[in-house]
Amino acid sequence: MVDLLKKICMYGLLLQDSRSQQVDLKLLTRLYVDNKEEVRPCVEDIFTKEIEKIDFNPENTTDVINAWVEESTHGKIKQVLEPGSIRPQSKIAMVNWQCALM
Repeated sequence: MVDLLKKICMYGLLLQDSRSQQVDLKLLTRLYVDNKEEVRPCVEDIFTKEIEKIDFNPENTTDVINAWVEESTHGKIKQVLEPGSIRPQSKIAMVNWQCALM
């Protein structure tokens, strides 16, 4: 229910703001996979352009994800993960969100 309310509010903001300024709605998706792991073909078929294989250690993964988000949002969002957000045993992370940039 909360997600639905957020989407309704976002839609209202887009309608209101679109009258006075340009709004760039972005749907961001990236699947980060440890470069030592194999990705199943069915996953590769679905996420053709979204898969990025990286050295999956906590510090590197956090830096890579935050850099991608900052680039994708044209510098408006600089950090989505804080240091320590990725556990050492992690092998995969998915970033998926919607944002409106003005």
